[in-house]
Amino acid sequence: MTDATTDATPALSDSLALYQEIMGRYGERVKNAHQDGKLLGWLDSLFGATELFWTMGIVPFTPVSNAIALFTAGQGYDYLELGERHGIAPEMCSAHRVVVGMAGENILDPPDLLVSTAHCCDSGLKVFEILSDFYGCPNYFWDCGYSLDQGSMDY
Repeated sequence: MTDATTDATPALSDSLALYQEIMGRYGERVKNAHQDGKLLGWLDSLFGATELFWTMGIVPFTPVSNAIALFTAGQGYDYLELGERHGIAPEMCSAHRVVVGMAGENILDPPDLLVSTAHCCDSGLKVFEILSDFYGCPNYFWDCGYSLDQGSMDY
């Protein structure tokens, strides 16, 4: 296996280093949210309105993105089985099984609130209900349209 930072062009290496720095700072904000007196809000969608959380002083975290990043790095596969042990069917989204597996093992920082939508996949709705019960925190459903037509905008 090659190291992307050494095999990449200089511009790509700089970009990757900047990305890693930014993600590291963000990870610290998530990790330190509670000790910094901030609420930690989980969004089930990669496309959640994180800007709304930031403006309300809530640190946003998308555990599904975290699970996908683990897969990309060749990690996290043990949590698939743990998610199944915690009641998530093997037919459900792999990323959601990982999130439940990590939550069940107390790997993730507990949320103060959850916000779920249905625009990526329906299993996120059920998984966030389960996580709401597990963590004892509220789960809010953000009902939004699926397209950019007038009917969705009116909705």
